[in-house]
Amino acid sequence: MNRRAIIIGGSTSGLFSAVFLRQFGWDVDVYERSRVELVGRGAGITGHPELFQVLEASGAGTKDLGVEVPKRIALDREGRITAERPLRQIMTPWDGMQRLLRAGIDDARYHLGWNFERVDQNGDGVTGAIFRRPRQNRRHPGRCRWHSIKRASAAGPRDKARLCRLLHLAGRAQ
Repeated sequence: MNRRAIIIGGSTSGLFSAVFLRQFGWDVDVYERSRVELVGRGAGITGHPELFQVLEASGAGTKDLGVEVPKRIALDREGRITAERPLRQIMTPWDGMQRLLRAGIDDARYHLGWNFERVDQNGDGVTGAIFRRPRQNRRHPGRCRWHSIKRASAAGPRDKARLCRLLHLAGRAQ
């Protein structure tokens, strides 16, 4: 019987966990609260040798991860180099690493839009985890459509009819 794991949270640490557990033969599903892929978020990451080793070991690799910086230099006030230190680092946006790791998880095993509620367990271990999809906010139905409204409004005048339709559905028609 294969062992099964459920990872709660589809960010980098959840994806690292899922990728490594899969390498050890586990069946893994990742549940993420966000309804959309976690890209375009987070700050920049400075990669160090330990991070490269873990990415290589995970199978994600470091190809196209970011911009490589081979060394650090110190300059004086006139711009002359006063010291150099070899220090290989890769500067990457957070979502660059997210995309690399996400590529190692099948779409059928990465579930967007699920909130974790509780876990049921007994003396033998966990018997079930309960997730739910958030219901639409009935007081403010437009909140669920906010990203679509923003996309339509940024698209230009040709999508004005679509924007008006979305605004009407959101209860904000004027």
